Amino acid sequence: MTAQEELAVRINQAKAAYPTLWDRIIAEWKSTYTGNHAWLTHSANYLLNTAGVRWALDPLALPARLPGMKFPNYSDDLDRLQLIVLSHAHNDHFDQNLISALQGLPLRWVIPEFMVDTVMKAASIPSERIIVPKPATKISIGELALTPFEGLHVNGQSGIPEMGYLVEFDGHRWLFPGDIRLFDITRIPDFGHLDGVFAHLWLGKACAQIDPPPMLEEFCAFFSCFKTGRLVITHLNEFGRDVTELWDETHYRSVVQVFKQNRPGIQVEMGLTGDKIHLGHL
Repeated sequence: MTAQEELAVRINQAKAAYPTLWDRIIAEWKSTYTGNHAWLTHSANYLLNTAGVRWALDPLALPARLPGMKFPNYSDDLDRLQLIVLSHAHNDHFDQNLISALQGLPLRWVIPEFMVDTVMKAASIPSERIIVPKPATKISIGELALTPFEGLHVNGQSGIPEMGYLVEFDGHRWLFPGDIRLFDITRIPDFGHLDGVFAHLWLGKACAQIDPPPMLEEFCAFFSCFKTGRLVITHLNEFGRDVTELWDETHYRSVVQVFKQNRPGIQVEMGLTGDKIHLGHL
């Protein structure tokens, strides 16, 4: 079986399993009142419940990426959302159907300036509900605080603007640096000690079928620089991609091996679609 044929089988399995998986995520997210958690609704798309605030970062469901699937009832399922935070406009992070379905809910939106026009084409969101993040300017929603910073999603002529976020709640500090394409740690603010970092796996453009991928060492060296004992690897099995761009459990294991050799003190873990990730102290 070729790599493309194997991917087709996995896609069909994911399509069949996703409605039940989505329902389970929503039920957990709505019923969890203690602790701080994140749920992956797709490869790097997060529902969160932190410090009593229910919010989302780049919310998206699998039907946005795979044709022939029924979309969830977003307005009912996500009616408890208090905040939506967006990072960039690539279509594996920006679900226009979801944005349109939620435009009437009484929630706040954090929309980077470079995305405002794109969002407003998908939905009519009142300006008083929109917060345009500015680097290093903290945003507070209840006991949740977000500090935006410029992401590293542009490398040469490739990529688009992105916003990363430091997220603070209940004494915890988690970093969502986004889709890193330029592995230059000097371009990221020094946030000091972090409870954890979400690392979106990317090891080189169109290089997922190359062993080893060319950017493996650079990826690991970059994320080794953060002052944290915990690294959650996501952006796995993004089934809307070509097989040459799809990072999976095999690539994750390669990353783990490098960290075991070079930074054994960092706990590296995998976050897959459907996973519930505890964001407190382990």
